[in-house]
Amino acid sequence: MLEVRTGGFALRYGTSLGLALTLGAAVSCSGTGDGGTGDPASEPDTEVLGNGQRLDDLLGDATWLTDVREPVECPNVPGAKNVRVTGLQVVAVDTYGADGNADNVYAVQLDPNGDPVGPYQGISLRRPSFSPPDLRLIGSEVIDVDGVLIELPGPPGSNPFPFCRTLPQIEGTITLRFDGATPVAPFPLIRPAEPGQTEAQRWAPLTQYELARAHIGMLVTIQDVTLVAPDDPESARWNVSIDVGGGLEPADVPKISNELYDITGTGPAIAEGARFASITGILTYFYGFKVAPRSPADFVR
Repeated sequence: MLEVRTGGFALRYGTSLGLALTLGAAVSCSGTGDGGTGDPASEPDTEVLGNGQRLDDLLGDATWLTDVREPVECPNVPGAKNVRVTGLQVVAVDTYGADGNADNVYAVQLDPNGDPVGPYQGISLRRPSFSPPDLRLIGSEVIDVDGVLIELPGPPGSNPFPFCRTLPQIEGTITLRFDGATPVAPFPLIRPAEPGQTEAQRWAPLTQYELARAHIGMLVTIQDVTLVAPDDPESARWNVSIDVGGGLEPADVPKISNELYDITGTGPAIAEGARFASITGILTYFYGFKVAPRSPADFVR
């Protein structure tokens, strides 16, 4: 039997999402720190996963893309909007190289009917605040977030992403809904080649922004993977390119990254031509797509 760690209500559950809900007096705590947006909602929800917005209603195809690689401006990128999203399950917490504080929290939208996670149901929560302030996440918690949804066109003060591409993120305050849900299964993004399928076709869901965007922030699995030599094994943010065939600009080649843990320090050993039956990780975007494993267990030979 599991119980919420914040005051005001308790939640107990058994298998799947069969939950028994006991509501008490709601307590509102101020969100503080980076991304804080003030008090989270204080009215209790009548649904186990909350009555807030859903990611797949807020996110969608990038209709503002351009054919110009380095446009002067991107006027059609949506502006920031206030959101309250409930019933997100944490799939990874980025504390690597962040002094123990959460730089990004990655979460996916749970379905009340227990359906698998699908397109546009993942998000990165950028440098969130917590309510209460001492709340810390380790993974698999179900959370709510009150904040601002932005389509980030690039890091402030640096070159924008090419072709008016953007990174959807929410900045705001996380509150715990309940603890210890069954871990979410990774989405099978890349499968082994089918008869007659080219490598370019097989890898399209990861090499084409219009397709891969739908899975940003989600836990994904890519199968039958060959890696090339690491770009710079000595750098703090280490990457290794995936062999997806030819025809792509170097910046568009997807990579495996060490955003979530020290791959070079704890293995597996990566060398030219290393092959894996599968690699699992969070799909991230920053001038190109990367799969970020969470631990050595995400690599399968």
